Amino acid sequence: MIPARQEWGGGNDHRIFETEHQRVTRTNLDTHLKVVTESGWIDEIRLLKIWRNLHNLRLPSFCLDLAVIDALRRSQPNQPAANMETALLYLKDTFPNAPLRDPANFENRVSDDLLKHEKIAISDAASDSLKQGTWGKVVW
Repeated sequence: MIPARQEWGGGNDHRIFETEHQRVTRTNLDTHLKVVTESGWIDEIRLLKIWRNLHNLRLPSFCLDLAVIDALRRSQPNQPAANMETALLYLKDTFPNAPLRDPANFENRVSDDLLKHEKIAISDAASDSLKQGTWGKVVW
């Protein structure tokens, strides 16, 4: 659970206190939900969340959502095997230095929620998974 306080004036704007960075950020949870659900990559996001859990990686869900959406922005839908490989390649090569930004507040760099060694662990796990041969072995 993330400590958050709803802003006055209605809507779904929230101030979120990030304990690790000792800072408060503003965001909008409705925007988060809309970006993810309308991305067209829900199945791939679910597969990558299973992968994350199997590898015991610290990778917050919204950060993973944004990474998958960014990774697959030029991909074709209904190709889970190809898209899984594309997403893992992104996590391996691009993710460690990708500035993933909150679509509700561009000043928030969601990717800054992870430390460098955590990003390297994600990259290494993706690299190892890509060596497995088939994506089915990676998830199951």
